Amino acid sequence: MDQRDRLIEAAIRCLQRRGYAHTTTREIVAEAGAHLPAVNYYFGSKDELLRLAVTRALRDWTKAVLAALEGTPAEDPREELRRAMSAFLESLPKSRDSVVAAAEVFAQAPRSTELAALLDQEYQAARELIVQHITATVSERPPAPDVQALAMVLQALFDGLAMQWLVEPQRLPDAEQLVRALDLMCSVRDD
Repeated sequence: MDQRDRLIEAAIRCLQRRGYAHTTTREIVAEAGAHLPAVNYYFGSKDELLRLAVTRALRDWTKAVLAALEGTPAEDPREELRRAMSAFLESLPKSRDSVVAAAEVFAQAPRSTELAALLDQEYQAARELIVQHITATVSERPPAPDVQALAMVLQALFDGLAMQWLVEPQRLPDAEQLVRALDLMCSVRDD
């Protein structure tokens, strides 16, 4: 691993331990075994390094969840959704530090147009991975805008569940309950 990657990985670990607002350049370089000027040399600023670290952590988490879904997709879309929910829920304890870092980054995004733009790019990249998974697992291909919307709804669901899990992990429903809740939501009639 080269020094640039070591700095990004060190920044991820520092973010996970200290949070976005409290991570210092000195802590990052100490963690990476690098020298202070290396941050400016490779990234231009600590903020740029942190932005790259956050996006890498989020991308790695997304890929880990999707990797858990590899293999033969379920025939029933509800079963595939249950598998996805299960993979996501199982990822939370393993990725707690990344969830905490993500929560802190979301709070910083409204104050930084660069960070917001980077998060938008990461969300779009994750949506594309979700869209690919959905289109590979359904027998009838739904219209592309509907699949994009579904991917966005799933991201919102995952984000919300992750934030609630941080506050009260024991209260989170299991994958089967989540699928039933979504079924219930879809069956509510507007009379």
